[in-house]
Amino acid sequence: MILLRAILVLIFSTTHVFAQDEAGQFGSLAKDSRQPIEAQADKMEIDEATGLVQMSGQVEIVQGLTTLTAEFVRLEYTEDQSEIKTIYAAGSVYLESSGDVAKGDEATYKLAENMIYLNGNAMLKQSENTLNAAKIELNTETGSAVMTGRVSTTLMPRGD
Repeated sequence: MILLRAILVLIFSTTHVFAQDEAGQFGSLAKDSRQPIEAQADKMEIDEATGLVQMSGQVEIVQGLTTLTAEFVRLEYTEDQSEIKTIYAAGSVYLESSGDVAKGDEATYKLAENMIYLNGNAMLKQSENTLNAAKIELNTETGSAVMTGRVSTTLMPRGD
């Protein structure tokens, strides 16, 4: 149980890198990193020898106003198992934080690269602005993104 709590704390405490400033941040990830974490899944496997943690079957992880749901989530640690290297989620991946939404068929977050890769039916939504593509590569440090595969967007003008 202590290992599970430590794992979940690491998942969400690393997400604060999304927030560069209030205008560009994704939801309330930075604020939520100090909130309690709740995780549910139909199955969880922890392999301390390989540094892998896998959750499957209606995975739901909630911290503050941030929720991640998927059918499968895998955490990969660095060789010395001191930090999470990669978070992979598959099967109707849905991340919501204070009304901002990211979703796709699968997502990979490479922490050392500050990159999130959304694949298959990828979508980002902030306020009334939406972005859809087959793939979205999002740099969590700079806020830049590359979209490929029939990109469409809806941008709402700001009111005065």
